[in-house]
Amino acid sequence: MASIILFDGECNFCNFWINFIIRHDKTEQFHFAGIKSEIGSDLLSQHANGGTDISNLPDSVILLENGQIYTESKAALKILRRLSNFWPLYYLFSLIPGFILDPVYRFIATHRYRLFGRNNECLVPTPSIKNRFL
Repeated sequence: MASIILFDGECNFCNFWINFIIRHDKTEQFHFAGIKSEIGSDLLSQHANGGTDISNLPDSVILLENGQIYTESKAALKILRRLSNFWPLYYLFSLIPGFILDPVYRFIATHRYRLFGRNNECLVPTPSIKNRFL
């Protein structure tokens, strides 16, 4: 099964990165859903299996993969690692410890609307990529 990226569809910064991932995910290993959508909530509940408090998860980007939930820099690095031609960048960032990367991630996530703007409408996929959205 493909990995699922849950993202904030109203966030311009998040939409930029989702489009970036789509362009560089040549094998279509990632599928996407809005983090605030009904299907996004259902997927989180299914992956939590009672072991994760989903109310405390961030509302920016979450990676669901092999029954696991990845958030913050761990999710970003796992995604980056699997994109075509971006493994050197992955290895560079993976040298930085999570206790440094996660606060940077949280700062950007917390201020993303102020820094990059907000769209009142979710990303509408084109027909060529519609099958990648759940």
